[in-house]
Amino acid sequence: PYTGMAWRAHTIIWCISQLLNHSGAIMEFGTFRGFKMKFVMEYFGEQLAQRDVYLFDTFEGIDPKQAADSPISPDEHQKAQLHAFVQDRFKQYSNVQIIKGAAPFTLDDLTIDKVSFMHLDMNSWMAEIGTLEKLWHKLEPGGIVLLDDFGLFSHRAQKEKELLWFKDKGHTPLELPTGQAMVIKLSLIHISEPTRPY
Repeated sequence: PYTGMAWRAHTIIWCISQLLNHSGAIMEFGTFRGFKMKFVMEYFGEQLAQRDVYLFDTFEGIDPKQAADSPISPDEHQKAQLHAFVQDRFKQYSNVQIIKGAAPFTLDDLTIDKVSFMHLDMNSWMAEIGTLEKLWHKLEPGGIVLLDDFGLFSHRAQKEKELLWFKDKGHTPLELPTGQAMVIKLSLIHISEPTRPY
């Protein structure tokens, strides 16, 4: 495990702890070996037993069509039997669905009404923004998007593109010392300025 993994896991735990009483799916894009979400499932136990949890990955490395500007080569995450390994890792959880293929295209065959948490770790701004485009309107107010590599210099293309995307939505990611960034979706309720008595 690389330095800082504990703090990254801690951040995910904090995010989900804020959403235990919210409705909506918990979703991870770029699950790789499933280490972080396995930790989440063990940590929360029965508290997540009734929640829909989705884990997305190509399980064959970055889709070459989405690899522009990525510091990760398309074959870096090509591990033998990776999909089978993750399926086995989560076999005890009937509420966890493992989706194989390149997001956001794999979302087309799913019916998801509400989302409460999205963890984006696809090492590709094209894949991550494409996924946000598909799901942002389904993310509940107060829902959280956690961007895994936002603050890493090696992933600066993601930061540049995603900053602009979120700015267009009226949001600004909070960059964290871990290299992650967090966005909490704001309510659309507009509060007018009170009338001044002078």
